[in-house]
Amino acid sequence: MSIKNLWAIAFAAIILSGAMATVTSASAQTSPPPLEVYGSLPAIDHMSISPGGKFVAFLLVKGGDRRVVIRHYEGGPPVTIVPLGKIKVTATHWAGDEHLLVFMEKATTINPWANRDNKFPATYVYSIETKTAAVTQIFAKTDLAPLVFGYHGVRKIQGRWVGYFSGFPKGNLFRTAIYQVDLITGAPTLFLDYPPERDTKSPEDQILDDNGKIIARSYYNKNTKEWSLYAGASGEDLIVRRPDPEYEVSLEGLGRTPDTVLVSETRDHQLTVEEFPIRAGGQPKRLFDGVAIQSFIRDPASRVLIGVYLEGEHQSAVMFDPSQQTRMNAALAAFPGYEKSVVSMTSDLSKVILMTDGKDDAGTFWQVDLKTGKADDIGEAYPSLKPENVASTEWFRYKAGDGLDIAAVLTLPRGKPAQGLPLIVMPHGGPISFLDILGFDWWAQAFASRGYAVLQPNFRGSGGYGVAFQEMSRGEWGRKMQTDLSDGVFALAAKGVIDAKRVCIVGASYGGYAALAGVTLQHGVYRCAVSVAGLSDLGMPQSRAFGETKTFFKLEFGNDWAGSSALTERSPLFHAEEADAPILMIHGKDDTTVPITHSQYMQSRLEKAGKIVEYIELEGEDHNFWKEETRRRMVKASVDFVEKYNPD
Repeated sequence: MSIKNLWAIAFAAIILSGAMATVTSASAQTSPPPLEVYGSLPAIDHMSISPGGKFVAFLLVKGGDRRVVIRHYEGGPPVTIVPLGKIKVTATHWAGDEHLLVFMEKATTINPWANRDNKFPATYVYSIETKTAAVTQIFAKTDLAPLVFGYHGVRKIQGRWVGYFSGFPKGNLFRTAIYQVDLITGAPTLFLDYPPERDTKSPEDQILDDNGKIIARSYYNKNTKEWSLYAGASGEDLIVRRPDPEYEVSLEGLGRTPDTVLVSETRDHQLTVEEFPIRAGGQPKRLFDGVAIQSFIRDPASRVLIGVYLEGEHQSAVMFDPSQQTRMNAALAAFPGYEKSVVSMTSDLSKVILMTDGKDDAGTFWQVDLKTGKADDIGEAYPSLKPENVASTEWFRYKAGDGLDIAAVLTLPRGKPAQGLPLIVMPHGGPISFLDILGFDWWAQAFASRGYAVLQPNFRGSGGYGVAFQEMSRGEWGRKMQTDLSDGVFALAAKGVIDAKRVCIVGASYGGYAALAGVTLQHGVYRCAVSVAGLSDLGMPQSRAFGETKTFFKLEFGNDWAGSSALTERSPLFHAEEADAPILMIHGKDDTTVPITHSQYMQSRLEKAGKIVEYIELEGEDHNFWKEETRRRMVKASVDFVEKYNPD
């Protein structure tokens, strides 16, 4: 039974009787495709529907080249195709049905926002007009640098769409301000200049009404450690002031109506959300008590709050409008047996773009009309991967050494009994608030295609299980966060699923740190380790050492930054001579998140200690592996290394 037919059956069952459809089993295992197929970029990405439902836009990727495609919702030939070349696209945003904003990123050398390698991620924004296919670059051909340092939304003013972007004059990085930019002509107008006292009383955010007027602003006073919310643009009409020494209060946008704003605060191991009227004397209303919130759902046109996505292992939502709740439930309850998520929707939630994956699906996008129940398959993320090339995933739950419940995603290779398998432990990046879920993971699938089981634990600090679970990471880097991983190995071995003597640890970013720690701070668990863009020295700055970044490290490690023995004892760099297994490190030369020096220094220390180490630098690659050729190389190198030192 096809997924498309499955949708029709499931939708009718949900709307009429609540019954669930069933699916047939996947086909038998065949010879796996080349590893490069798993390392390929998704053929379709950034799929979205315009707020009024007139257009669908997406990124089409082939051979690393990217093109923006815009077509009518009803189908037919594209309205426009805009070639972008080999450049990283980070996001797209609609301005009504008339414009699509495309955000692109490139590592650029400019001080003072540079890391140790003198680069920072520069954002460039293009506006594509759907009616004429005209393309306008924000801040191009002006006295401003063509870089965007912040996006503050769009508004339709006197019949023309404008966007609000942070930028600065050419040659003057310290004069950052917000500009109102006409999306057709590209002409910028100064909208909001930051005051010279911003180092003391720093504006954090502002909320605009439909006419582009500031109705509320938040400030953070670095001296008093207080967060304040004011009505209007002047910063004089105080709405509320809160002590905030740990950057835990945030202005989240409009509330449920255009005359309210939403404020979130994380304190005492829980998240609270309050809706504040911006009129004098109004009383705040607390929302979502007892609800674990993952993210807010907003009307894509009016920007008012219409619901929330809930934390958890599957996407679910709470909507304020009962009719929208029914539609959301229908969307998320269909396609039983598959993971699904709403990736874009119209203002009235009558049409959505839904993505399914998991089981035998490497990622399928669906255009769904929730009024009629019609669903159209509009593209596959990995068309070269057939159902028989996708390994199944399931939840594996176990107890950590201190009794904490840990949930992990277990990927099992096709065509092999789940007994005595070689294992890859693959901790996620982040690490705080990130969550591994069931579904298609291209790196895990590459290893599974070669006969390995893959375990992706949601160790303490992961998202999806509440604020208290996230805060359990504090003080536990290299300690319980690390043993949460190996406890999963022992649990799988006790059930006979894996061979405890054939285990490697592989990860990127924080996962790369955990891989290095697994063979330096821990011993006797792993036969090899692969660290991609991993941290080796917790005392080495990863980004600007002030504000929220500095506070994060103080909370996680108990000190402001470097120089403490607490960081040294948990840094793999200072335990390189204790490594008890071969190590492969891979790092992009343009990484602005974790400087490449983390891997370079680690390689040097390992070689001096006489350890088995291999090291690969990837030219032009950043932290997220957006280039197809380098991602393919990374996948092949990591699998080849594991097969060499932990053969199936």
